[in-house]
Amino acid sequence: MISFDAFKQLASTCTVIPLEKIIPADLHTPVSIYLALQEGADHSFLLESVETNEQVGRYSFAGANPSILVVSRGSMVEVIRHGDIQTESGDVLSVLRKLLREFKQAPLTDPGGFSGGFLGTSAMILSQ
Repeated sequence: MISFDAFKQLASTCTVIPLEKIIPADLHTPVSIYLALQEGADHSFLLESVETNEQVGRYSFAGANPSILVVSRGSMVEVIRHGDIQTESGDVLSVLRKLLREFKQAPLTDPGGFSGGFLGTSAMILSQ
């Protein structure tokens, strides 16, 4: 965990600063965490990875109320931020690349961790 002074210094040049908090999850499952997060949320997701021939996933991503919601329907892409909807035509990946250029991420303290980006399903792509 970084100090508040280090956080303030990073905030002067970066728009995204990955933070983490380790919480023992002995009594929780990815589904129970998702159910707690999604209660009252307009949009939520639970994505889990499972290795071939395994029954337990390696990673679980759960989230709710994304800051940016990207919805692609055919050649139309909607980018929804705080209720404001921008519609663009074209390829959803081009729109995502354009969105990513808006953010400058601070260096990772744990290079093996997930520090943010786009998560989603085939129906919608969510930003965390």
